[in-house]
Amino acid sequence: MGSKFSIGIYLFKYTLSNSFLFSLNFVVFSFFIGQALSQTNNEKELKRLIAKIDRVTVRIDSLYNQNGPLIPSLKTSLKENTLSQEQLDSLNDNIVNKINSLNVRINILEDKTNYIENKLLTLSNTYNELSSLDNQEEKKKPLKKITPEIFKQKYNESLQYYKNGEFDLAAFGFKLLVDDDPLNPLADNSQYWLGECYYSKMDFKMAISEFEKVKSFSGTDKDDDAQLKIGMSYIAMENKEKAKDHFENFLSLYPDSEYTIIVQELVQESLMQITLE
Repeated sequence: MGSKFSIGIYLFKYTLSNSFLFSLNFVVFSFFIGQALSQTNNEKELKRLIAKIDRVTVRIDSLYNQNGPLIPSLKTSLKENTLSQEQLDSLNDNIVNKINSLNVRINILEDKTNYIENKLLTLSNTYNELSSLDNQEEKKKPLKKITPEIFKQKYNESLQYYKNGEFDLAAFGFKLLVDDDPLNPLADNSQYWLGECYYSKMDFKMAISEFEKVKSFSGTDKDDDAQLKIGMSYIAMENKEKAKDHFENFLSLYPDSEYTIIVQELVQESLMQITLE
């Protein structure tokens, strides 16, 4: 029984020893196999890289052969461009210098301009002062009025312009007469005919304004004429309410006027038109 047990132990140790040796041998073998495979792969990669370098070299040689003749001209162009850049730099420097010179001249001209402007301002102020003194002297002088004979002559000329339908010339003449001598016996008539000029031109607002001025002339006999035309101007402007009120006021101010009957009829017409509306 004891001997059998000893034999079993021996066999186990032998087996265990041989297994360890086997494993060790396997590891060593695997290592060398791996190294061999790795070396093989490295050699393949090296060959691939060498082949790629050869292809690139061939490509470079080809490019050189194709473009080699251009290299001298490229060098020449580069040299010329370098010179051109130097010339441009020199030109830029010249331009900058000229600009600086122009700026200096501009500043000088601006100073001269300011000086001239100040001189002109001084001269203008002096002229205005002298002109003001002259105007004051002129105002002190009595205004020269045209003579009554010339006034009547110009009045008739302006009236003739009116009759000929030349209303602008007529208005201009009557206005000059009124402004020149408002105390002339024909001044109120001139003012009235000035209103008639605007009435004939159908400028009724202006006509009313000029007719209103007639009553400011003392002793005039054209005031009822002017008031009649004011009412008719309102009718022409289709302002019937204003026309009615004006004519009613006319009848109270001028009950004995030669136009009383006409104005009464106009009032009735205005009332009828207002009623119909």
